[in-house]
Amino acid sequence: MDYYDLLSRKIPQHSPEEERTSAYELAGMLNSLGRYVTRFRNAVALFHFAKVRSYSAEESAPRVEIGSTEETHARMREMMRAMQANMREMQQYSEWQRIAARDCALTIFHFSKTLGAVDGYWPKSVPSLKGKIDFPLKKQAETEFSAAFPFAGGLRHTVAHQAEFATPTRIAEHMISGPYDGFDMYLEEGATVSVSEDLSDDIYASTFEGKMFHIAINDGTVAKLSGVRDEYLQAFTEFLPDEAKGFARMASST
Repeated sequence: MDYYDLLSRKIPQHSPEEERTSAYELAGMLNSLGRYVTRFRNAVALFHFAKVRSYSAEESAPRVEIGSTEETHARMREMMRAMQANMREMQQYSEWQRIAARDCALTIFHFSKTLGAVDGYWPKSVPSLKGKIDFPLKKQAETEFSAAFPFAGGLRHTVAHQAEFATPTRIAEHMISGPYDGFDMYLEEGATVSVSEDLSDDIYASTFEGKMFHIAINDGTVAKLSGVRDEYLQAFTEFLPDEAKGFARMASST
C-alpha cells in the first residue's frame, strides 16, 4: 500500500455508497497536497544545487594576466574567451535558481488554493465527513499555513504577471516607498524602489502593489509546508481504522 492508495481507497471505502465517487475526488484533492510538498522539496534541491555550482564557477573563474608580448596577448585572448564561457555558466546557474524559486512561489499558491478547494467541496459532496473530521486540527493546520505563508497570493502574482508589472506605465504601481527597513534593504522617507526576482542568499523577493513579497528557498520552508500537510491530512483521516491512521501519519512524513 502506498500513500495514494491510502487516500484513494481507504477514505472512499469508509464513505457511504452514494458519496463514493465524490469521496474519490476528495481523496485526489487531499493527495495533491502531498505532491505539492514533494514538488516544493525538489525545487529547493534544484535551487541549492545551482547555488553551489554557481559558487564553484565563480571560484574557478580565470584571471587575466597583463603583459606586452604577442604571446601574452594571445594568451589573454584565450583567457577572455574562457572568462566569457565562465560568465555564461554562472548566469545559467543563477537562472536555474530563479526557475526553482518561481516554482516554489507557484507551488505555495497551488497548495493554498487546494486547501480552499477542499473546504468548498466536501460539505456538499461528502457530507458524511461532517462528524468525522478533526476540525480543531484542520483549523490549526490552516492557521499555521496562513502564518507561515501570508504572501501566497501576492508572490504568485509577481511571478505570473512579471512582464505586465514591468511596463513603464505600471512599474510605479508596484514600488515600495520609504521609510522601509527589511529584506537586506533600507529606504529613507520618500525613496521608492521596485524589486523583481531578487535573490539574497536563500530569499527570493519581488514587489507588488506597494508591498514586498518574499519566500525562503530552504529546508526550513519545506518543513513548515510538510507540517501543514501532515496536520491537515491527519484531520481528514482520524476516522479511519487504527492501522490506516498509522499509515497516514507515516506516509505523510515522506
